Amino acid sequence: LASAMIFFLIKETLPPERRQPFHIRTTIGNFAALFRHKRVLSYMLASGFSFAGMFSFLSAGPFVYIEIN
Repeated sequence: LASAMIFFLIKETLPPERRQPFHIRTTIGNFAALFRHKRVLSYMLASGFSFAGMFSFLSAGPFVYIEIN
């Protein structure tokens, strides 16, 4: 519902002459360029490990709590 509201209610701000058509090859190339930067990789790894730790805690926390009590 929120995605539909955003799609229909929020207008594009980029002028038509500056818009670029969507091409999957361009998108894949841009992602490949991102993965070549060490700073981007370090931020992605830090974020990934943070989420992994959080979900490990969320999944193991109830078990540990039950076993202790």
